[in-house]
Amino acid sequence: MKATYPNLVVLTCYVFYPLINLTFSAFDLSFNKVFLDIFLIATFVLSLLSNKTTNYHTDFYQDIVILLLVLVLAYSSFSATPGLIVLMDVKLFIYLFIFNTLRINNKLPNIEEFVFAGKLLSILIVSEFLLKSLIALNITRPIGSGEVNYDACLICVSLICLLYKNKFKFVDFTLICLGLLTTMSRTGILAGLLIIFTTRKVDYRVKLFFLTLAVSAIYESFSVRDLSFNPESFDRVLMWKAAIELVANNFWIFLIKVGSEDLSLLVKSTPQLTELWTSQASNNGVEGLYPYNFHAFFLRFILSWGMIPFLLFHLMVIRKFLLQNITIEKTQFILLSAVFSFTTGYLYLSNLILPVLFSACIFYNSKKLI
Repeated sequence: MKATYPNLVVLTCYVFYPLINLTFSAFDLSFNKVFLDIFLIATFVLSLLSNKTTNYHTDFYQDIVILLLVLVLAYSSFSATPGLIVLMDVKLFIYLFIFNTLRINNKLPNIEEFVFAGKLLSILIVSEFLLKSLIALNITRPIGSGEVNYDACLICVSLICLLYKNKFKFVDFTLICLGLLTTMSRTGILAGLLIIFTTRKVDYRVKLFFLTLAVSAIYESFSVRDLSFNPESFDRVLMWKAAIELVANNFWIFLIKVGSEDLSLLVKSTPQLTELWTSQASNNGVEGLYPYNFHAFFLRFILSWGMIPFLLFHLMVIRKFLLQNITIEKTQFILLSAVFSFTTGYLYLSNLILPVLFSACIFYNSKKLI
């Protein structure tokens, strides 16, 4: 793997970040995830300063990113939004700026680098699972980077990259699938099932075997954490219900917005959500209820920017990504993005946004038709 900034990003998000988090966890220490942002942004600046061939011109999309960043900063200066919440909004556009600069200069990782990183992450997750389960003498869910759903998303990206290759080693496929199943991430396993069942490169018997293991892993994900199988009790379901009611009751407010604001006076919560959100507020040291509390990328986007920008953004994605040269890889990537956007912050997450956007470029340029 070449020593370039994009490759450093992939290795950091896939391997170094979860490894550091596990090391801190082993000593009962808390790892501040802000350090990941500081590291990625600082190394990007250093890579620009050390590379005299970098093209600094902007294009239409980069101009839009800069404009939105300015709007968020301007909005935050006239509102009572806490600094941490503002940084959450601003961070998204900083990473989009970084990505677009790299895209303009054709400095992106390749398929092999994603596959390699995915195998390393899978080994890390499986090793943690085995070690902790042996120590506890019981099945124990790994923690990886601190939120194993995000690790599952990265493994799914690597799975698409592996299947994109004309030829791949079955042992690599097995390792990546094993890593995904071991996360016990229901979101990740669902995305993995969609990826595997939409490819023609995997035998149907292997698909059925993976389905059997997937069902077992999902069952264990409930069992290990003593969760109810009733969908009405799922945190994400309750969040979606609360958000839909919030938007429906405040339709004109959520047509167009700029940035996050306290929504606690507008949301009709449940005891379960109130307990969860109170815990999050305490952990982050931020009073109130903000879009990030709803977790889902789709909901965070709508509650921060409104329905019209949400629709325009996704229409642009559909026009650019789906309506031109439809490929299996593009379809799998869209399915992956949809699944994770329903239940996680997805592009709002520091360890996901750059790897996800890098891989999107690879699949966007794919030429093999379905």
